[in-house]
Formats: sequence, C-alpha cells, structure tokens
Amino acid sequence: MLDEKVFLKNIELLAKKQPTLALELRQVDASRLEICKTKDDEWNLSEIVGGKLVYFHSNYNAAKEAKNWFKSLDLEDVDVLYVYGIGMGHYYMCAYDSNTYSY
Repeated sequence: MLDEKVFLKNIELLAKKQPTLALELRQVDASRLEICKTKDDEWNLSEIVGGKLVYFHSNYNAAKEAKNWFKSLDLEDVDVLYVYGIGMGHYYMCAYDSNTYSY
C-alpha cells in the first residue's frame, strides 16, 4: 500500500461515522490495484483486466474528465447533489470548485 499509516488513519476516521464500512474496507484485497499518476500528475488507479491495463480515471487529465461529467448533468432545478464513493476525489472537487452548491 502506498502509505499504510495514512490508510489506517483514514480508516480510523471513517470508523467514527461508518464502523461497518471501515471494517469492510480493511478486509478488501486491493492487491490487484496499483496507485499511479495521470500524465498531468493527478492520482489515479489502474488494474490489469483480461491482460489489458485499465485506468479508473482518464490517464491524461482526470480533472477534465470530472468537469466534463459535471457539465453533462442537468442540474437546473437541483438543490442537492450527492456524489458517492471513496476514491481519488476528482468528481467531488469538480462539484466543490463549481461554487454552485453549499457544502
């Protein structure tokens, strides 16, 4: 793991609000995943699927990928937007940076 201490600290914080999820995450076998960087030096994940290297986010610009997703949403009458997931945070940061919603 990239940094076991950071992972364990995050699990400890998560356990305060979501103890079951924190326990489940500690038991996940992530050995098939590799933490890597995009060509724009952003965090990404990859894994080999069917003999082919697959990236979880754009390998070029994950922030741009998230912005394009966010722009594609019809949010005209939306008061609350939930972005679920425990990941690299690209989609959350895009919503946060839009200054459209309060957090």
